[in-house]
Parts: sequence; structure tokens; C-alpha cells
Amino acid sequence: MATSSEGDRSRDNIAPLDADPPFLVDRHITYRLRQHRCQMDNKLSHFLQGLESKCTCGLMLLKLGLT
Repeated sequence: MATSSEGDRSRDNIAPLDADPPFLVDRHITYRLRQHRCQMDNKLSHFLQGLESKCTCGLMLLKLGLT
């Protein structure tokens, strides 16, 4: 007959031993999403800076052409 401690052990073995607790998984997903968002913000910022410099250059050339 199984004692209560053996029954508790069998219940604990349902999940793999290397499985992360749910709050760690959520924290990891949140971290990765935040990291991805930061990378996308940097790419968008870089793109907009390049676009701004091209527009500024184009406006300067347009002004020179009109004068």
C-alpha cells in the first residue's frame, strides 16, 4: 500500500523535471517580446532618420533648382 509521501511523489512527476514554472515562461515571453519590440523600434527609427535626411536633401536641391 502506498504511503501519502509516495503518492505525492507520483503526482509531482507528472510534469517534466526541466519544465519551467508558468511565471518564468511568461517572463521569458515578455522579455523576448520586449526585446523584439525594441529591435523593431530601432529599425523604424533608423528608417525614419534616413527618410528625413533624404527629404531634407531633396528639398535643398529643389530650393537650389528654383532659385
